[in-house]
Amino acid sequence: MSPTQEPLPLRRMRASVTGTFVVVLGVYAGVTLVIASASWWQPLLLAPSMIAAVWTAARWHTPIRPLATVSTLALGEATWLIASWLAISPAAAFGLSVAGAVTISKLPGRRGTFGALLVTTVLATGLLSLVEHSDQAAGYLLIAPLITAVLVGVFWLNQLAWQMFAELDATRRAETKLALVKERFRFATDLHDIQGHTLHVVKLKTALVARLIRADPDTANDELRQVQDLIAQTITQTRSLAYGQRKITLVGELENAKNLFEAAGIQVNVTRDGNGPASALDEYASLVLREATTNILRHTQATRVGITLGTAGISITNDGAAPGPTPRLRGLADLQQRVADAGGTLTVNRASGTFLTAAVFDSDDAGTNR
Repeated sequence: MSPTQEPLPLRRMRASVTGTFVVVLGVYAGVTLVIASASWWQPLLLAPSMIAAVWTAARWHTPIRPLATVSTLALGEATWLIASWLAISPAAAFGLSVAGAVTISKLPGRRGTFGALLVTTVLATGLLSLVEHSDQAAGYLLIAPLITAVLVGVFWLNQLAWQMFAELDATRRAETKLALVKERFRFATDLHDIQGHTLHVVKLKTALVARLIRADPDTANDELRQVQDLIAQTITQTRSLAYGQRKITLVGELENAKNLFEAAGIQVNVTRDGNGPASALDEYASLVLREATTNILRHTQATRVGITLGTAGISITNDGAAPGPTPRLRGLADLQQRVADAGGTLTVNRASGTFLTAAVFDSDDAGTNR
């Protein structure tokens, strides 16, 4: 999956990790150049490999590019070799250590072997410090290899953690799709319950009418009227199901919403103000909750959902609001008139990354409109 195809939470996490690496390593490189350089030409020698190392760290999440990888490692090794020979600073291993650690973290396997090889290379190159500057060799033979080993571990663990987060996110998205499939299956089951029985009865009655049409026309007409009434009733029930107007309960919808959110890996917090909406408002609050649940699962990257049940209505909030103007959600728009007919007001609002759906009712009006 390319970075542009990643879900928003993963993109944010990747940007945060990348920014941390760049800032920490960049500050370290800058401080090192100031402190470790005794002559004007030494920063010019160390800077290219350090800049390349920070650039490599900023691309820890991208696939290995052989040419860029070999060039960065070669630059880092050449800088470290010269710095060891001239005893400039043990920090000169920075370019080789960071570039090598990032590269090793991207490898599909044998990372331990390559990590040991990198540490050995830093140590072997540091032996050059013994030739002319044996009194300073400790930093080149101890500090530089140790820092290299730490960097290998840091980038390795970071890559493992990232893979785990990516797998968890993929699992969450798969569970969300499964939850939506279950919801569609529930709708299909309700539709089958309504129409399947009706069609079967109509088939039997029309067969009966075919037998009675000549022998007993009056009875045949009665059967035809029953068929017409049954079809009209089925059309009404189907329309109610299609527009979410079938009798539902808030208790059932609340339990269904919690199950759907939990299956999608979304944290749910339910708050009750007293006993919740009045019984006359139960169906309207249920419809608002059902539509809000569907919108959250389909249109957001929410991680937390809050459901508040009050005596005058219900509100649902989530933290997955995308930037930009408040979208027009057709289902909620269709519900606004029904809520208004019940003496209530349905509001949809987004602020500071939070999306709010709230329905507030006048219980007296609701009771007369039902």
